[in-house]
Amino acid sequence: MPKGRYSAQAAIPAILGDEENGLPSLAREMIHDLWLCIQQANDQILSYDRAPSYLRAVVALAARNARLIWTLMMKQENYSPIMTK
Repeated sequence: MPKGRYSAQAAIPAILGDEENGLPSLAREMIHDLWLCIQQANDQILSYDRAPSYLRAVVALAARNARLIWTLMMKQENYSPIMTK
């Protein structure tokens, strides 16, 4: 078995695909299920890696709204949004 996260993950499909490696069927099934969880976690981590640009946009919009509210508060004006259909 390879050492290290990435090399071990890369080896899992070959290990599962080798029917003659002596791996018991229950262990093979468990490793397969865990492999699916690892792939799902990797996808989720990748989505978090991509999230900073989205989060920057959200933070910028929140900061803009905070500045608008602060200005209204300082001028002691009420905010009444215009609702459109």
